[in-house]
Amino acid sequence: MNHHKLAMSVLVLTAVHGAHADGTWQNVVAADGVTPGNVPGFPQAVFVPNAFSNPLIGADGTVYFKAQCAGGPTSGPNGGPWIGTGGTSTAPQNSRMFIAAGSSGLSIIARDAAPLPGGLLPGFQFNNSSWATGVTTSNPFLNGSGGYIWACNVNTTTGTPTTSTTMPRILTRSAAGVDAVLYSPSMPYPAGSGVTFTTSLGSPTYFNSNGQALLYATLAGTGVVTSGATANNNAWILLSASGATAVIRKGDAAPGFTDGTTITPSGFGGQMCGSNFVLSGDLANGPTITTSNNSVLMTNAGATAGSLRIIGRKGSELNSLPGLLAVNQTTPTSNPFTLIGRPVTSDGAIYAQVRVQGTYPDGTAAVNNVNDSAIMRELNGSWTILLKAGDPIPGFEGTGLVFKLANTGGTLPNSNGYMLIAGAMMNPDGTSPTNSGFMAIRRPDGSITVLQKQGDPIPGIPGATADNMISSASSCLNEQNIAVWNCNYTNGSSFGSAIMAWDASQGVRVIAKTGDTNFTGTPVNQITLVGGTGINGDGGNSGLNSTGKLVLRAGDTANAIYAIATIQLGPTEPDCPADLNDDGNVDGNDLGLLLAAWGPCPASGSCVADLNDDGNVDGNDLGLMLAAWGVCP
Repeated sequence: MNHHKLAMSVLVLTAVHGAHADGTWQNVVAADGVTPGNVPGFPQAVFVPNAFSNPLIGADGTVYFKAQCAGGPTSGPNGGPWIGTGGTSTAPQNSRMFIAAGSSGLSIIARDAAPLPGGLLPGFQFNNSSWATGVTTSNPFLNGSGGYIWACNVNTTTGTPTTSTTMPRILTRSAAGVDAVLYSPSMPYPAGSGVTFTTSLGSPTYFNSNGQALLYATLAGTGVVTSGATANNNAWILLSASGATAVIRKGDAAPGFTDGTTITPSGFGGQMCGSNFVLSGDLANGPTITTSNNSVLMTNAGATAGSLRIIGRKGSELNSLPGLLAVNQTTPTSNPFTLIGRPVTSDGAIYAQVRVQGTYPDGTAAVNNVNDSAIMRELNGSWTILLKAGDPIPGFEGTGLVFKLANTGGTLPNSNGYMLIAGAMMNPDGTSPTNSGFMAIRRPDGSITVLQKQGDPIPGIPGATADNMISSASSCLNEQNIAVWNCNYTNGSSFGSAIMAWDASQGVRVIAKTGDTNFTGTPVNQITLVGGTGINGDGGNSGLNSTGKLVLRAGDTANAIYAIATIQLGPTEPDCPADLNDDGNVDGNDLGLLLAAWGPCPASGSCVADLNDDGNVDGNDLGLMLAAWGVCP
């Protein structure tokens, strides 16, 4: 292996000020597997180059990542060696770490074979047995206020070691720095005497600022049935430091049904924003339930406290859209609802791409594989069509192409009413052309601006054109309406990847690309952006925080050098705050948005109409808007 000597210093990161200017990339950490000096508390140790997990960034700019360490025979704990490679070695483990990178540099939150933080679980340590990692490779999950949760495995420090059936835990650290155990094996399920959680545990998900984590759990114990019509061995729960709360369990009466119909919640598709969440599932056991009407979407938003309401059902009419049914015409037994990348916003709205049958409100019939799908929003019992197949898209005038569908993982709304769309176009008859992918921003007033199309030149890369971005969309959108996405490109016979950014003031630009040397000192050929998979429990991106700071992982695989880096994206402060819809003017459209937000600001989420930041949208804000009336400076 040809290693390049890399000077590795941890940088204290500060925001780059200036109303409309991006900062520069700054490395949080870099690793070549040779140069020591970065591992906190172990000056002779090195980070294993290709062992960084995808990094996440908190609201305060703290970066979190998992790593593995190596070094000489005396560079490890207690002057000994670093051993183990995450469960594949016959030796005990001590080399996995969970790292925080904040204003004071790097710190170790957890390490295999080390005690748990905060004095948790005396007599236990992060697992050091040969058959499982203690600090697992799965990422933590952040909330919007600086707290996080993460999964780990433990074993005892003395006596009989724990086994694979007693080792998993879920830990949390609040924004105030308080550590707690959220999950332990055999914890009692809160809504069933003698029922406990098993160790069949996925990663915890969607941790909100209320300290709650939404989790799909497997149950065991008294009365638990694992198969057949009476199966009841899975449940969605909310975990918190004060205990678990039941949300819904397989075999429970389906919301709104009294005829014996039960619910089988899906273990996928559960997502939350603050106290609002959405779940998918199937109806069962009812007298009229078939495979053509069994799939449902459920939410607690707008429901009676402690309950859920069904907002959409396969084969049924969509509320407020008479004559339009949720049906996958191609395969009627398939679920017609696909949640988009960030499907819940702070106002309780639920976003999904829905396959339909019947007639649209404009009288158009939904034709299979032509115009039978739409991006929709459900709020307060009503569905609204935001963009449907067959609609024209500004920017494609003259091509004859119309909208086809969205890559739901790369399509994200925010609580300001903006939506980043990773989409594809088609011919009006439903056939697919070449160069059909695009990225676009949809504003609260419904206007759409295409940011990038497949085949467009890549700014600053001569000869390069955007490839089919919809198939690999990894996107971020924050509450400042800053959008970031990954775009693969072609350049003659070569291929590369670029990270693109957009905001209303600066437009589209490349902020990182294949071949950049600023990350590792050598040309990188790997750039990883955490997009839809990094959504936090308060409706934000864990790869792009609310202040516009972005984190990613870059690597030169040829020379085995890898880095984690951040950049501050502008605008950090709007020059024209009264321009609520970011169209460059303060006018009647902005006045309408201000009046619609009149009153106290919500406890969570954005309140962009509160121009003087006093917690209310009122006459003071109206005065500021009128004073700014006209074209923005």
